[in-house]
Amino acid sequence: MSSYVVNPAAVRMREDESGTLYPAVVAMGLRANDLAVQVRQKLEERIADLTEGTEPESEVYPRRLQEEQLDIALEFERIPKPTFLAMKERYEGQLIYRIPEEPGSTELR
Repeated sequence: MSSYVVNPAAVRMREDESGTLYPAVVAMGLRANDLAVQVRQKLEERIADLTEGTEPESEVYPRRLQEEQLDIALEFERIPKPTFLAMKERYEGQLIYRIPEEPGSTELR
């Protein structure tokens, strides 16, 4: 487990303040989705920057483009997975969430 950003068992031990794990898992899942979208946007921007301003007519273009795409792909593979980044944020207290109260939950007596 030393290759992970954070130990999943340690995150399990830090349950939600109410004593349940489900809200924390949902919050980490939503945060992981946000992080994945951010990484994907950065990757798309880098690929778009690569194809702009180059001359596709030259013979060197396809080879150079493939090499640069490979370099970018390898760089993005080294980034930890969004799930583990979200778990790390939760474990370190950087991921803060709240559960909204249900509007019809008040009881009349």
